Amino acid sequence: MTQVSLTSLPSELQLRILQYLSAKELNRCSTASKILRAVISTHALYLERIPCSLRVIVCQKCRIELQANSVSSKFACDVDALDEQILSRVSIKQFHLAGNGSAIPAELFRVILDHLIHYRHRNIKSVTITDSFVEAASSEALLAFFNFTLHTANRLSVTNSIFPVDIPLSAIETSEDLLHFQCTNTFVHEAELPLGSSTAIVQRFTRTVRQMGDHRRTLQLDTSFAEPSTVAEFLKAWSETVDPPFFTMTFQRIGTDWQDQFLHECAVRGLNHCFYEFPSKRQPTAHIKVKFHPEMNKCEMWPVFDVPARTSGQQICYARYFRDF
Repeated sequence: MTQVSLTSLPSELQLRILQYLSAKELNRCSTASKILRAVISTHALYLERIPCSLRVIVCQKCRIELQANSVSSKFACDVDALDEQILSRVSIKQFHLAGNGSAIPAELFRVILDHLIHYRHRNIKSVTITDSFVEAASSEALLAFFNFTLHTANRLSVTNSIFPVDIPLSAIETSEDLLHFQCTNTFVHEAELPLGSSTAIVQRFTRTVRQMGDHRRTLQLDTSFAEPSTVAEFLKAWSETVDPPFFTMTFQRIGTDWQDQFLHECAVRGLNHCFYEFPSKRQPTAHIKVKFHPEMNKCEMWPVFDVPARTSGQQICYARYFRDF
């Protein structure tokens, strides 16, 4: 039998075979053969690439930091001096914009988005924005950025920031795998509470609970308050699910009016409680614990799976450690 070397095959077949290799194996091939190195370099955007995190730091000169996952060393440079070929050799999985309290230049989001699209970074899993003031001139670019990155992201965290527009509802609704959402101490110009994004993410989590079947996944939410009816509907969906997921929900900036309306919406849906413990309708040993913190205008919710909810007249918990921590 005649043996055929990979380097002797037509470049189309070489590319098809290389597409099955991991980033480490591609690096070995590139080191071992000049022919394969040329193919890998030419078609890097269509091959497995080294996963990394991208951090954009806004200062007098905007800087970019690239760090490969599980590697301590970083590559850093000014945005204007970025060698774009580097972006063709890595796969960005985590994106972090650190504004440092500065105004974000209108052009920055456009430049970042252009690079992400051009170099096919279409599998970003985590998006973090901190201490950023986004000007009104950047509204369109900001919306486009969220629509692109949230399509595949499973985690979004926005803290200590001011936006000209809310996070687009369409990006939240069409995201493939958004499970962790944090939007704290963040404000939108001339927007009234509750923000549409806060209500939209609760609605998405409700659909996730109803559609996930046997796949138990963790949901995490920390945001300003959402519509009480939407939150009550989530509790209803969870209580009616045979194998419900674990979740944590924290709502900021709530008041007694929100609390009263939330409890009313729960009563309308037949969700009874004792000491804010809402029993599961499908699992006798599971319930949702709701805890209000009036001094901080905050409400927390989480499930307990192996201890039943208290009933009327029962003042003492079965297992206090599971509830009042």
